[in-house]
Amino acid sequence: MTNTLPSALDLLFTLANQAAAGLHSLATTIGIAQNTEAKVRADLAAARAASEAHDAALAVRLAATASQASVAEDAQSFLYTARDEFKRNLGRHYSQNWNEVGFKNHSLALPGKLDARLELIKSIENYLVAHPNMESQASNVTHDFASDLYDSLSASMSALATAWASQRAKSASRAVAVQALRVRLRALINELAGLISSSDPRWLDFGFNVPADNSTPDAPEDLTLTAGARGHLVAEWPATPRAMHYHVFKQVVGVDADFVLAKTVTDAEANLNTFTSGATVRVEVTAVNSTGESLPSEPVEQVVP
Repeated sequence: MTNTLPSALDLLFTLANQAAAGLHSLATTIGIAQNTEAKVRADLAAARAASEAHDAALAVRLAATASQASVAEDAQSFLYTARDEFKRNLGRHYSQNWNEVGFKNHSLALPGKLDARLELIKSIENYLVAHPNMESQASNVTHDFASDLYDSLSASMSALATAWASQRAKSASRAVAVQALRVRLRALINELAGLISSSDPRWLDFGFNVPADNSTPDAPEDLTLTAGARGHLVAEWPATPRAMHYHVFKQVVGVDADFVLAKTVTDAEANLNTFTSGATVRVEVTAVNSTGESLPSEPVEQVVP
């Protein structure tokens, strides 16, 4: 039975914590000297901290994205309104008179890129300073409004660029820390292999499979099914000893006569999608290794959001 480290971070962190607990209890008895509890816990703490820092940076980036989108919507509205106001004096079609406003590509179409729209707002601000008679207080087509809008949009674009840079840096740091934890756990597995037999049940105390145990895994237990995004359900269950992967089965009530295979996953979780909102879905899971497949878990039912 191989020991494959989970790809999902929450499951990897759970395994590392269990490995540390096993080291706390058995390191002295077994004679583990290289990959100690202190080292595993230090690598786990670093990986968790890096993951939390990434998640915080992601939240900041999402907020900056939403903020920029809001300001960009205001900018688009202003540009449409200003263009309509100027048409009263400059005509409904492009002419050289529009160049000073900022429309210089022989067209009155708004530029598609946000940075070009930012420059157009600045050009309109300058135009209104030079031609105060073209301002419309009622429509907020004024140089003051354009100036404030330019500053807001410029600030939101700068904030988003900074947030993206921070998220990328935190993502890179997380990758390094998580890889260090994976290397540590793999080293622990190798160290254990040199100290205890492949059939020693104490492998389980570290959260690992017993390498020589080729029996079929038990049926997964405590399966939960929760609503995710629209059309999505998320299935989760505790990792099953001796499992190498899992088969996730679904049954749409009133549509499927029986359970059908939905996914095969290596981690103890699955995001199931493409369901119709309002449908009732049953899910069950089996654990699989090279010896065979377990009985299915108890089925769980959930209405699709």
